[in-house]
Amino acid sequence: MCRMVGVVFKGAFPMRSLMDLRHFAEIGKVPDQGIELDGHRDGWGMVSFSNGSPYYLGRSPRPIHMDPSFDSALTGIAGLERPNVLICHARRGSEGEVNLQNTHPFISSGVTFAHNGGVKEFHPRTSYIPRGTTDSERLFALFIDRYERLGDVGTAIESILEDDVRKHEFTGLIFLVSDGRHLYGYREHGKGRDSSYYNLKYLVGDDNVVVYQESCSDDDGRAIQVDNGSLIKVGMDLEVDTKKLN
Repeated sequence: MCRMVGVVFKGAFPMRSLMDLRHFAEIGKVPDQGIELDGHRDGWGMVSFSNGSPYYLGRSPRPIHMDPSFDSALTGIAGLERPNVLICHARRGSEGEVNLQNTHPFISSGVTFAHNGGVKEFHPRTSYIPRGTTDSERLFALFIDRYERLGDVGTAIESILEDDVRKHEFTGLIFLVSDGRHLYGYREHGKGRDSSYYNLKYLVGDDNVVVYQESCSDDDGRAIQVDNGSLIKVGMDLEVDTKKLN
């Protein structure tokens, strides 16, 4: 159970989006929390692109709100190419240990992928060998196999959902995926799950589009809700396309 932000930006980067993520990584609530601490404290990762290839600006198993290396990663944003894509993820683990291998986003084949939710009893056979022990990375492994065969991010997402993932019980299928040319966001939650937690919105600015799950910022009601079962695709021109998949 996690929180994440994806940004397509042509000019100044909207730093408030990452400040919000850090804030909710400290105080955010999760479904069925019980007596556990608030927040999403089980590591973080930040990925952007250079010459079309994804790379980590920072990644750590430490809590994002307590980690000085997160501040170091923030300083690197000013020097990024424009236009560009950035994805940042704060983890609250539901499967797998708290370690570097289990932090998101994952990178392979020129694509980066972050996930919120859980998929029950999900152990697909894939050519990509996961480095960690999470259902999220196994989901990424399946996606990479399909992406390498089909050659298109959106088509690969549709394929794994229809042919594989929906055959399993899941809490949430919230993805942020990028190939450096587009940012994709998908939202689907399982039956009976908290739709306010397994949520996804986007906000279009003058020179950026922010796709996010939870924000303490005042967006003046301008944020657009991604419907359950819908995939959005944001281009470098900041145009947003929506497609219903379920």
